[in-house]
Amino acid sequence: MSQIFKFQINLNQIIQKIIGKTCNQVTFTYGDELLLDFGEMTPYNHPKLRHLRKGTWQLSTRATNFDLKKVPIKDTKDAKKNNLHLLENKKLTNFVIDTNKNFQLTCHNITNLYS
Repeated sequence: MSQIFKFQINLNQIIQKIIGKTCNQVTFTYGDELLLDFGEMTPYNHPKLRHLRKGTWQLSTRATNFDLKKVPIKDTKDAKKNNLHLLENKKLTNFVIDTNKNFQLTCHNITNLYS
């Protein structure tokens, strides 16, 4: 069994735990790194971050380009950021990582997010 295939199996087992969970918040960290929060929203533990909320599960991209497909947008960072909020309050229905380590995320009643 190839190393990539083993990685995919382990990651898919982890990801299965958030399938069916609702994406409650879409934000960006450190520049343009996408962060999706799923599950119950709770405050951060650190006193300086108590005003912010996080999901039980967080799916974060690091150094990854992404596009929200099938949504008419201008090719600008601001337009992409605005349209990503369409993922909020949607249930995650599928998450696939291919052999090139690209991912496809599908949410209920919404288009796909690709990297």
